[in-house]
Amino acid sequence: MRNHYVRKGEDPAYALECDHERNATFLAVDVNMNGMLDLDEWKVFCRRQVANLSARTKVSMETVDEAHMEIAWKIN
Repeated sequence: MRNHYVRKGEDPAYALECDHERNATFLAVDVNMNGMLDLDEWKVFCRRQVANLSARTKVSMETVDEAHMEIAWKIN
């Protein structure tokens, strides 16, 4: 993970690639296309982002449980 975040901070092209990946994931899960994620969309987004990060870092990560996703959604 550290290498990923260091690279993101030092390599503008990699940071942009990660930003595009996140934005594409957001757009893909925003099924009602209102520019905001409802709770169900947020949960899908979290799962896909963890999968994206796992693939980038070659480290298998697990998504937090749904209760924590709901807390994060309410905060955001």
